[in-house]
Amino acid sequence: MPRKVGVKKNKKREINFLSFIIAGIAIIIFLFIFLRILFVVPYEQPSLDAFSQCLTNKGARMYGADWCSRCQNQKDMFGASFQYVQYTNCDFREKECADLGITSYPTWNINGKTLPSGTMSLKSLGEISQCLPLIPAEYQP
Repeated sequence: MPRKVGVKKNKKREINFLSFIIAGIAIIIFLFIFLRILFVVPYEQPSLDAFSQCLTNKGARMYGADWCSRCQNQKDMFGASFQYVQYTNCDFREKECADLGITSYPTWNINGKTLPSGTMSLKSLGEISQCLPLIPAEYQP
């Protein structure tokens, strides 16, 4: 009889040890997933810097106003790269805009040619300015 008691104790220890290992693995997996979610690096879209600089080099300029929601949408298409786009705020340069016949926004002027007003796709701007190859594939339909 004493032998059976020892066998039961060993089995009980094995079960406790196995439970401890499983719980440890579960905690490690949970921590890995939690930390991965907590410190996940957000996806960053490719830069439009080269495209924006090309527009500027080709003489492109956007005319708009701070209150214009379509102008804001146009700016948002470029993201941080809009800093390289030549931009005239017609609220502060009314005469310049009036002399060019700009009455609605946004309006683009590329190499002295004023385009119809309205938000333009990056593809359209790229085709007109011949900067299309500089638009990353993620931005092209």
